Amino acid sequence: MRVNGSKAAIRLNYVFPDTNERLLVRVENGVLNYWAGKQAPQADATVTLTRPMLNQIIVRTAGFEQKISAGEVQIEGRREALDELLSLIDTFAYWFNIVTPRPPHP
Repeated sequence: MRVNGSKAAIRLNYVFPDTNERLLVRVENGVLNYWAGKQAPQADATVTLTRPMLNQIIVRTAGFEQKISAGEVQIEGRREALDELLSLIDTFAYWFNIVTPRPPHP
């Protein structure tokens, strides 16, 4: 996971009209959790986009801001909550070491 948000408290609903999917994403105490098929009535924002559009944004063949400006991604509620979540995502080298070997004992 790439979330670096010990202070964040965010609830976002995601709606994918093309697949009829709904997700609730919540960041609290530095932990990101999601629930498929759930929505929060008092979410900070609701983000509506197609599943292929999300895939393009994830693999960075499309920019989130570009798709919002083009009307291909709709946001209802506090846009700042989405911006806050995006600001918490750490970027790291793709080939990072998961385990670093210890040198042998002398």
